[in-house]
Amino acid sequence: MEEPGYIDLINQKLESFAPVAALAYLQQVQPTPERAQLLRALGRQMLETASLERDFLTTEGCFTLAFPLAACATVLGEHAWWAVAWQECARRWDFLYRGDLVLQRAYHDGRSYMVNWSRGTAWLVLGTVQTALQLPSGYPGRAELASRLTRMAPLLLRQQRPDGLWSVFTDQPNLPAETSGSAGIAAGLALAARAGWLGTEALQAAQRCAQGLAGFLEPDGCLGGVSQHNPASEVALQTHYRIRAAWGTGLYAQLIAALRGHVV
Repeated sequence: MEEPGYIDLINQKLESFAPVAALAYLQQVQPTPERAQLLRALGRQMLETASLERDFLTTEGCFTLAFPLAACATVLGEHAWWAVAWQECARRWDFLYRGDLVLQRAYHDGRSYMVNWSRGTAWLVLGTVQTALQLPSGYPGRAELASRLTRMAPLLLRQQRPDGLWSVFTDQPNLPAETSGSAGIAAGLALAARAGWLGTEALQAAQRCAQGLAGFLEPDGCLGGVSQHNPASEVALQTHYRIRAAWGTGLYAQLIAALRGHVV
């Protein structure tokens, strides 16, 4: 069967694959042969992207590559893809999480950028939780990812601000808050708590974050207070300038769903 031509529009940028997870969930509740065909083609593209040699890694790969690949593996019965998905998460934890530091981007030559940026941390945490939830309960990679979250959670709880949010750089409490990263971190904590990997303090932290974010909701329901795209520079992100962006609202929606006991 010939694949639809619009599959060619997907490229090897990690952001391009983020919507695939939602497409996989739709296939679970409303399966169609055409969508299964599309997901299989997209899954192969993600596998190809995962196999590429890169001179750097980013935390977003947990959320925009590992998670959608694991979701496709689940809905299509491509169980070999699970191993690739959890390995993509694990290699980022090994390379980007260094004690109290989360490097959003790091190169093999030693350079690193956006250290402890809240949205970069959210991609690591939420992407890992969502990936782990796609794996069977007895799958070794699931427990391994859960253990990494368990070790990191105390740091995140210590860094949470009194207003329930996290600063734009989580280790600098005097900087302004950042809503999208806060929502993503809190969503990951809530999902991990509901899965039994974290205690009630993680769920309570997520609830406090949701309460704090309510003040940033705009009249149309979109989330304000979002930091710019990271190429704006670390200095620019430390200012009070904030925007509204689809990724912020999307992360907020995942937080609300997680607090209601849903996975999205």
